[in-house]
Amino acid sequence: MSDVISEGKMEAMKESLARHGQEHVLTWWEELDNAGKEELVKDLSDVDLEEMTDMYQKTCGDDVGPGRDMSTMEPVDPSLCESIVSSSPAQLSLYRDAALLAAGAGQV
Repeated sequence: MSDVISEGKMEAMKESLARHGQEHVLTWWEELDNAGKEELVKDLSDVDLEEMTDMYQKTCGDDVGPGRDMSTMEPVDPSLCESIVSSSPAQLSLYRDAALLAAGAGQV
């Protein structure tokens, strides 16, 4: 294993990931240095796998089925879309700041 996480905690993490179909997340574990392993462990501890799985099932999973009414869905209005190519440096700076604030608040 490693000094990053105890063997017991690693087994619990593997079991949780497998229970939610996410065991592939650890595919490259042995390729990571200790800092990368620590970051991955922290990131995984912040993810509510139960909630993630539930949200997926409600929106895209087997429970949705062909009976879901999609007739009212419309494409997003092009005026609401921005491009890195067409945005000004000031706009990009605003977007970057907003993204960093949201990420810092745990909203993304």
